[in-house]
This record gives sequence, structure tokens and C-alpha cells, in this order.
Amino acid sequence: MSIDLFWGFLLEPMPRKSAATDKPLKEHILDVAGRLFYECGLHAVGVDRVIAEAKIAKTSLYRYFPSKDALIQAYLEQRNQQFWQLLEASLADCDPEPMAQLVGIVDFIAHLLEKSDCQGCPFLLTASEFADAEHLSRQVVLEHKGALCDRIITLTTAAKLKQPQILATQLTMVIDGGFSQARYLGIEQIGQTFKSAAMALIAQAVAKSCKST
Repeated sequence: MSIDLFWGFLLEPMPRKSAATDKPLKEHILDVAGRLFYECGLHAVGVDRVIAEAKIAKTSLYRYFPSKDALIQAYLEQRNQQFWQLLEASLADCDPEPMAQLVGIVDFIAHLLEKSDCQGCPFLLTASEFADAEHLSRQVVLEHKGALCDRIITLTTAAKLKQPQILATQLTMVIDGGFSQARYLGIEQIGQTFKSAAMALIAQAVAKSCKST
């Protein structure tokens, strides 16, 4: 732990904790809300249900989240942070060479799709519930999707693959398609189906690159 983080911890007041768990109260509320939002939908879950399942007072929720929109935004930001933390940890075990990192992303997504609790992509689900492009939640979604596409573009470019931006767009579309299938169709072995499609696109790009050299 860095000195700054250490002293920041000492200077901040101890966070309130939930009576139902040892987690800090804000984290507990966000975990409960996140589970409900992901499993049931953002519009289907009201603040009262979050309060009831978290076993907290209404004032406790509004102390940290002044509105439902604020709670939804915090949920999405948490999911975004968790996604990148897990991805970076997974890629740390891969060879640093660009192609290996690209395949590592494919493997990581395939792993997520095969998890028993996968209900699809929380960002795609959010986008489907909010039509207003100016809504704060939509902005978080666009930032997440844009960052993932940019990461893939960086790798496809570094790997010297033909038309790296087009390939990155194709791969992100296959990723989104895989998550949509997981949510609505529940195809068996969806992880392997997704990986086969993604690797076919990469192989095609490699073949085109070899022909042009």
C-alpha cells in the first residue's frame, strides 16, 4: 500500500457498516442494488426494493445515493471497474506480445460467457433500457464500450494485422452478440461458439496481412 493511500485511510472517518454484513454500508447497498439491477432490470427494481433487500433505512441509502439515477450510475461504474480489474489480471498471465494479448481478451470474454450467473453484458442491458443518448448512464456505457474497442485497436495495430480498426469493430460486435445470446437464448457452449467466431476473424486478418507482405 502506498504512503498516500495509507495516510488517506487514517485521515478518513471509519465507514459505517451494515448490520447484515461486515462490509461498509455504501458497498453493501451497491452490491445489493447491483445484483437486483443485473438480474431483474433497472426499471423493474425500485429504490424501496433495494432498501428492503439490503435491510437498511431509507435515509441510509439516500445518504450515499441521492437518487436512483445516482445509484444506477454508481452500479455501472463499479461494473466497469470490476471488468477492467479482472481483464488486466487475466492478461497479466499472458505473453505480452500483442497477438497473445488479443487472444487473451477473447479467452477472457469466453470465460465470462460460460459463467453460470452470466445474464449478458450489464452495459448493453442498460443501453436497452435508456433510449435517451444524453442520459448519464448511457454515457458510462459508451465510455466502457469505447475503451474496450480502443484497447482492441491498439493490439490489432501493434500486431500489424490488416485493417486493424475494422477488425476491432468486428470483434466488439461479436463480443456484444455473444453477451446478447447469453441473456436471451442461453445457447449451450456459448463461450466456445463465441471464441470460434472471434478467432476466425483474427485468422482471416492474419491471412490478409501475410498476403500483403
